[in-house]
Amino acid sequence: MTPEDIQPIEQAMAMLTPEALGMVPYAHPYISPPSILSGEIRYLHIAQEATFSIGVFVLPPGACMPLHDHPDMLTNTRAGP
Repeated sequence: MTPEDIQPIEQAMAMLTPEALGMVPYAHPYISPPSILSGEIRYLHIAQEATFSIGVFVLPPGACMPLHDHPDMLTNTRAGP
């Protein structure tokens, strides 16, 4: 990949702060934020470009997601270094 290929990925990743993902520290150490209490798994779409996409799953404590692949996703078949 060239620096030009990587630049939009770096820009998207720079936006990934705890605050942007809704993961701000809660004010009281013994009370969980409502999003954690709900037990819900959330998906946050970060970026979609022709050559990549970025998304984040936010899981509450104790939640898990099975290991899986995405066979229908296209891979970059562009020729070159």
